Amino acid sequence: KGSMTLNDVEMTLKEVGDVMGVSNRRVYQIEQRALKKIRKILLTKYQGRITLEDLLPVIKEELCYD
Repeated sequence: KGSMTLNDVEMTLKEVGDVMGVSNRRVYQIEQRALKKIRKILLTKYQGRITLEDLLPVIKEELCYD
């Protein structure tokens, strides 16, 4: 089973899906899409030179869920 951590609370994909009103499969798809966008930002804009501490502000500023 997959799980996610949000605000230091670990939840299964099913639990997240129940909260969001979607299937656990859809939560997985959204998670994978977001991770792909994050990887693209890190590789293209920052060429892999970014620390973990820098990552969250970058995500908030540049990652758009459409």
